[in-house]
Amino acid sequence: LFTVQLDFGEVFTGKQRWMEIAVRHAGAGTFTSLQPRQELTAAPYALALPGMRAQPNETSPNIIGGHEGNHVASGVTGATISGGGDASAPNQVTADFGAIGGGRANVVSGQGATIPGGYGNQAQGDYSLAAGRWAKANADGCFVWGDGSSETTCDTPGETVFGSHGGFAIYTDPDHHVGAYMSPGGGSWYSLADRSSWQSIQIVNPNAVLAQLAKIPIQTWSYKTQNTSIRHMSPAAQDFYMLFGLGDSNRYIASIDADGVAFAAIQGLYKQNQALTQRVAQLEAQNAELQAQLQKIMTQLEALQAQEQGGE
Repeated sequence: LFTVQLDFGEVFTGKQRWMEIAVRHAGAGTFTSLQPRQELTAAPYALALPGMRAQPNETSPNIIGGHEGNHVASGVTGATISGGGDASAPNQVTADFGAIGGGRANVVSGQGATIPGGYGNQAQGDYSLAAGRWAKANADGCFVWGDGSSETTCDTPGETVFGSHGGFAIYTDPDHHVGAYMSPGGGSWYSLADRSSWQSIQIVNPNAVLAQLAKIPIQTWSYKTQNTSIRHMSPAAQDFYMLFGLGDSNRYIASIDADGVAFAAIQGLYKQNQALTQRVAQLEAQNAELQAQLQKIMTQLEALQAQEQGGE
């Protein structure tokens, strides 16, 4: 009994391999090949990955785990089903290099598409991703998450869609305190503005902000990446940053900063309006006083004229 280590020089990919054994007398003579040669089958895969099934091919083997009903379509190469599935809801891959991590009733039919797990997801677009529950990536490059409240679909190539009926939050700090939030059923992002999260607080002069705002050019424009019929209105980020120094880039304008400038400018206009209103009230009072004095003078003049006419 003896053992010999076989070195294919690369990972065994499932290509057809044959083992030929030749023997001779110890120390001399020519080798005599034993017949027939022994074909090396996919058994090494089964030994290396217990519970997994391998489908060798000339390009890239398919690996199938989980329920026995999980299936990779005939002719597909490089597919992976890591696990999951059951008799009533198996996982299926019908396109080359598709991958399913687990879950149930998931179907990948786009080349290179992925479903991490979940239930009832479909990744039909090439290189798309569908996750969660009842998520459908119908176009190439789609990224879609479904929360299971209803079917969530992505139908535009390169689009990202999230179905999140409980709200949506994006955090930008390790402790999950700072970020943006969209409330359930809402359509606007909330930025964190809790005073307890602030530092280096400075009071703003509304009149100074208003004066600066009056200097900034406001333009309508179109993104170079969109049709010219789609118009936007704003100052340029470079002008905004130069005048106010807000944010961490001169290429972007944070909505919370734009809102803050608008609020301060409104306060400045309110103060100016209050001052003008007070001045108008003062002028109206003065005008009323002058009108009364004029009326008094006119009355006295009429009396003098009447006396003169009576003396004649």
